Amino acid sequence: MAKGEDLPTTMLSSAKKKRSDDDNIPLDVGQKPIQLQRRRVWRACESCRRKKIKCDGCEPTCSQCASSGSQCTWLQTKDRAALSRHYVQELEARLLHMESLFAQVTPVLEQLGPLANGTIPSASTIPSGTVPTDKVSPAAAAAALRSLMPKGSQSSEPSTPTIKPEDEVSESFGQLALDEYGHMRWIGGSSTMSLIQSFKALTSSPLHRISPMEEDPHAPGPSVNKLYFPAAVFFGKVRALPGPEEVEYPERDLADKLVEAYFARCHFLMPVIDKPSFLQKYHKLMDNTHDSVLAQSETAFLSLVFAVFACAANLVQDPRLTISDRTDDGGMGMVYYERALTLQYISHANIQTAHVQCFILMSSFLCSINCLPQAWILVGQAVRTGQDLGLHRSPRRLLVSSIEKETRRKIWWGVYTLDRMLALALGRPLGINDSDCDVEMPVDVDDENLPEYYSGAPITKRQPSLMSGTIHMIKLYEIAGRLLRQVYALENCKENLEPEKKAELQTTVESLDNELAKWCDDLPQGFKSQSETDEQVSMGAVLCSHYYCIVTTLHRNFIPVRRDQLVTPKSTAKAVSSARSCIRLAPSMKHVVPPSHHLAFFIQNLFSSAVILLLYAMHSTDTRAANQAMEEAKSTLAALEAWEGHWPGARKCKELLIDLVTTANDAITQAQSQTNSNVTSTEKTNGTQAPIQPPSPIGPGPARTERRRSVTITTSSAGSLPATRPMRTRTRRNQSRDPGTGSSRRLSAVSPYRVDSKYRPLLPPSF
Repeated sequence: MAKGEDLPTTMLSSAKKKRSDDDNIPLDVGQKPIQLQRRRVWRACESCRRKKIKCDGCEPTCSQCASSGSQCTWLQTKDRAALSRHYVQELEARLLHMESLFAQVTPVLEQLGPLANGTIPSASTIPSGTVPTDKVSPAAAAAALRSLMPKGSQSSEPSTPTIKPEDEVSESFGQLALDEYGHMRWIGGSSTMSLIQSFKALTSSPLHRISPMEEDPHAPGPSVNKLYFPAAVFFGKVRALPGPEEVEYPERDLADKLVEAYFARCHFLMPVIDKPSFLQKYHKLMDNTHDSVLAQSETAFLSLVFAVFACAANLVQDPRLTISDRTDDGGMGMVYYERALTLQYISHANIQTAHVQCFILMSSFLCSINCLPQAWILVGQAVRTGQDLGLHRSPRRLLVSSIEKETRRKIWWGVYTLDRMLALALGRPLGINDSDCDVEMPVDVDDENLPEYYSGAPITKRQPSLMSGTIHMIKLYEIAGRLLRQVYALENCKENLEPEKKAELQTTVESLDNELAKWCDDLPQGFKSQSETDEQVSMGAVLCSHYYCIVTTLHRNFIPVRRDQLVTPKSTAKAVSSARSCIRLAPSMKHVVPPSHHLAFFIQNLFSSAVILLLYAMHSTDTRAANQAMEEAKSTLAALEAWEGHWPGARKCKELLIDLVTTANDAITQAQSQTNSNVTSTEKTNGTQAPIQPPSPIGPGPARTERRRSVTITTSSAGSLPATRPMRTRTRRNQSRDPGTGSSRRLSAVSPYRVDSKYRPLLPPSF
């Protein structure tokens, strides 16, 4: 009975509670859709979560934190249901906005006359106060429609292409899916989930189809998120490594110097970071270095910051950046690199675009300290991570800001060019196939002007922009990629090629050479000889150095080193000409190009150019041309010596080149002595002066041994060149004036190493 007596009391309290709840209902409850009334926010800030109070979800600072003056921080939620609610709320907001637009456009459309299906609008559908149809001109109606558009919407994204019909087809070849952290990950068309998507397309109405990026991970049935990114599986913390909150920052003034130096000298040569957004996050991070929650939520960005420190460490003169008296130990740059690498590793489970940016910068730093093989491995990780995030696909359909889309394009093309630079320098396979990418080129606008550009505001930019230099670099390495795949394919690098293969290969080389010539012709004059700023000078020097490197690489395999080898005078002349242009460019490179991958590749190409000229001097039958080539090859020693304190590999290159110059001198001297002995014996036998037939230095006997030594890389302890120079003796000068050298001059006329004036460098070497 007692239980029955309690029943009315319970019902009474429930009724009171219900009336109390009804009293708190806001007055505008009927003005909002039922889905938007009293809805939960998809995530709360950490301050409200700890205090267990209601958070309005307004980022970056909620109203509770703003009123209390506390710091408002947001962590990426791991709750898949919260991510699904977030998507639903965003979709509802978009639908409300669309309905409001329809409400504004409908009166104007009704005034235009017949509808699309041919019916005439009834009088009841025309709002009161509107002008009759026969009094409204199409021009006035169009003007009314334009007035309804928000400002800047007509040119809000001029560079982003409109959605094309083939975009619908491309969706069947892969889509982006959400991982357990809420980040987008690429799933291609050959995956298992593509079959499930096809099955859904056949069994569901087109109005109810959703992409893997949009589907609810808690919905029944198969899901790409459940298959590849299960929410129940998370990577644990690596206990042996320190946490991101334990990282040691440089002093604030030193950190600001490093960031300023990076953006002043390095960024425009490798623009993979959006400068305004980076600086905003950087200042927030450095203002809160003791905030462990911020460090844990921004670990990927923190690794990127230390990668920037590493790249800029060689650009700032500060005693705090020196850890020893050695100039080749990397200094504090190596310390910052190791910290960035550690931060990368402990945040590898939460893949973000900052990881790709960090890989690119760390790879560039390794190149600057002559660690190219390790740099190639890191850029390979950047390739895989970028493809995992879908950076290789066009971002035009993503629901992100225009600047974020542009940043994704810049990151991918930065990975693309660096991968091909390292593949060219190391002779290793390419990591990216052009047929797998459909991302657009970056727009020809620098970072600072992107907001105005996308808002449609008029901007005054310098011509040419620095980004146009990056675009030309991308196009140059598109050609270089085809060069490596076609000219340096394994089947084309055999000793004995069939005549058909040789002819096909020569045709390919000529076609690529024409493309390179066109690329050079299209290069703006601001990067050739009419530079107005220091940045344009640096960009021009970098573009020229890479151009000479690729031209030399294209033709150097056709340089004959044996008498029975196929002679291609055009390729040989172009290889020698581009090598000479590279050597002439060397004195200017030190002052305009910072220590980076660009400098590393140039010094390696400079060394290769000197070796090519040594080969030319050894095999040339023209004494004067051989002497000139030897002098040009020796001039690279001064440039390499000047870089000894800036690039660790410069000293080794100089030692190797000294050894090769000595070998070439010995080979030329021996060939000259054999020539003189042959002339003397011929005169004694015939009693007359016979035409000179100079023997080849690569023929049988000791001269062949000297030729082999000239292309063998060995360590030499020699510190300087020999003091004596036998190739400039009086006997040699008298011999060159002898009328009997006519045969030698005729041989030089058909020598494959003779450089004609029409093969002069296409770019001016003066910088």
